[in-house]
Amino acid sequence: MRQRDPAAAFEQADADKDGKVTQAEYAAARSRHFAQLDHNGDGVVSRADFPRASSRPQIAARLDAMIAEADLNKDGQVTREELAKAPMPMFTRADTNKDGAVTQAEIAALRAAHGR
Repeated sequence: MRQRDPAAAFEQADADKDGKVTQAEYAAARSRHFAQLDHNGDGVVSRADFPRASSRPQIAARLDAMIAEADLNKDGQVTREELAKAPMPMFTRADTNKDGAVTQAEIAALRAAHGR
């Protein structure tokens, strides 16, 4: 599992290219990303989609945390529906003024916080 640049993810989510990402744009981008995470095409994202993660404890821990965050029924896998209803902690962290949109300045601050 390759770690994504959070700022790049926000920039890609800016559907109308107005320099900010609304919560709705972020949710839509996250939904589009679901298919990329569901490597085996079974309709859920789980450890089974990342078989090599088991041999890399750090990656396995990040994967488990990501799944647990969106796994609303706690069955060890995330459906597209669960992802749509799950909290968006990255968006929440980036939206420092809590106006429901992340601006270029907030994206830059997120990038700086992640050393990118």
